[in-house]
Amino acid sequence: MAGGGLCMGQVIGETDRMGGEPTTEQHLPHHLIATVMQTLFDPFETRLVDGLPTEVARVIREAKPIHKLFS
Repeated sequence: MAGGGLCMGQVIGETDRMGGEPTTEQHLPHHLIATVMQTLFDPFETRLVDGLPTEVARVIREAKPIHKLFS
């Protein structure tokens, strides 16, 4: 991922010594999708968009993005 106003070039999260299990908060695919969608769309304006599928609008408004990419 590059651009979009996100802070790139960083490592987010930690794993155990063997790299097998996360030792901090996990970031799953739905977190990445939420990050992309909230970068592309303003969550507060999605209610004004006609024809936006309900599931897409829900992800934009409710899903938890990876906040460290925004700082």
